[in-house]
Order: sequence, then C-alpha cells, then structure tokens
Amino acid sequence: MTSSEPSQALSSFHVTLVILLLSLISDATPLAFNYKRFSGTTNTLNIVGDVYQDNGALQLTQYKKDSLGRVTYYKPLRLWDNKTGKVTDFTTHFSFSINTPNKSYDGDGITFYLAEPNFPLPVPRDGSGIGLLSRYELSDPNYTNKHPFVAVEFDTFGNDWDPPYDHVGIDVKSIATAFTTEWFSSRDERGYDAVITYNAATNNLSVTFTGYKDNVTKIKQHLWSKVDMKDVLPEWVEFGFTSATGLFYEYHTLFSWSFTSSTLD
Repeated sequence: MTSSEPSQALSSFHVTLVILLLSLISDATPLAFNYKRFSGTTNTLNIVGDVYQDNGALQLTQYKKDSLGRVTYYKPLRLWDNKTGKVTDFTTHFSFSINTPNKSYDGDGITFYLAEPNFPLPVPRDGSGIGLLSRYELSDPNYTNKHPFVAVEFDTFGNDWDPPYDHVGIDVKSIATAFTTEWFSSRDERGYDAVITYNAATNNLSVTFTGYKDNVTKIKQHLWSKVDMKDVLPEWVEFGFTSATGLFYEYHTLFSWSFTSSTLD
C-alpha cells in the first residue's frame, strides 16, 4: 500500500459517514415552515388542478362548476418510524376564506389532509368529495382502503351523508363522518383561522377554528377525535389542502399556512 492509500481510504470513510449522518438527520429533523403569503412559493409547493396565485393568496378553485385544486408541501412528512413505532406530533395553522357572492350557490369546501404520496385525483371529478375522492370512489370500500387519508373538512355543501348545515368534520378514510360540528360560517369575504394539532401520545386530533355567531360575532369553535395515524396512514405522507366545486361553486382562498412537527429521533 502506498502512502496515499491510507488517506484515500480515510477520505472515503469520511464521505460515507457524512452521507449516513445526513440521512439520519434528514429523517429525524422536525419539519417546519411558515408562509405568511404565497408570493414566490412555487419551488416549495406542489400545485395541482385549478389553483392560481392571486395577490399573495392562493385561489384553490376557479369560480365555475367541477373545479378542483390541491396544494401540498414539496417534501413528504415522515409521520411515523417503522423501526420504533414512534409517531410525530404536529401543529398546523392556516387562514382562509370561503366566499359565496351568489348566496343561492355554495360548494363545496376545503380540507386539510394527509395521505400517501402521489395521492390520486378523484375520478370522475366532482365536488362531493371536496377534492379527496369522487362520489363513486367514496362508495367503494376497496378504494378507500387502498388509498386512505385523514382530513379535516370545512364543508359548505350538504350531501346526502352530511348534516343539514355548514360543518367542520374529522375524516378517516371517508368524508361521510360522524365526527362533525356545526360551523358558523359567513360565506363572505371575512376570513377564518384554523389550528389543527395532533398529539401522538394520546392519538388526539383536534381543531380550533373561528366562526361568526349570528353572522356577526367572531367566535372560536372546537372539534376533536382520536385517530391512530399509524394504523391508517403509511410511514411517509403528503400533506396540504384540497378543494372542489360541483354544480354550485364559490371562492376558496388560502391566505397563509404554517406547519411544525416533532422529531422522531
């Protein structure tokens, strides 16, 4: 062995060690970001469907029937660790509005969701699944078992499985959920704030959101449910927002979005 061979071997070892450490750090590092506006965010967001930027906000759908949009973060979230079984905690905050200029039209709402990477778009496209799935896919348990999701819905259209009022719901593999509460929505340009928190130790998925009591007084509302993320979703997930319109339509606007997760180290 020449004198240069030991240094070359040591250099190769260092490179391998650095790559391994970077890989471990990438898996263990908490995910965190904060979009106060959405100008110049195209490199860090995946935008699908009819989404478009509008003065620093994102219009999630167009003002027309059968429009669909999705916005997800460009990196997947490591939701849980297969080796340890540990699940991440996370908190997300976002501000948005749902505006129905023609008060006789409404549909269909917005969801924050987590699902497998490259989660398929609804086929055929309709508003009933709020951009998560179609009415046909909703009725097929094989489909929802193959493509599971967890979502918080802000629903402004009453389908036959919905309560007869605007509501917020926690969805696990289905948007026909029993975990709902009435949402005091305004259907105008006044916006809302929502904070969704997941506590892995207690499996508690909770959402705090604003509404307008008697369409005047701004109030805080709450909903929670137990969800074992590890039993429903894969280890890595995409996450973000979906929205859709059907025969009736409205404006779905996202103004800001922040997200933080805990480490799985």
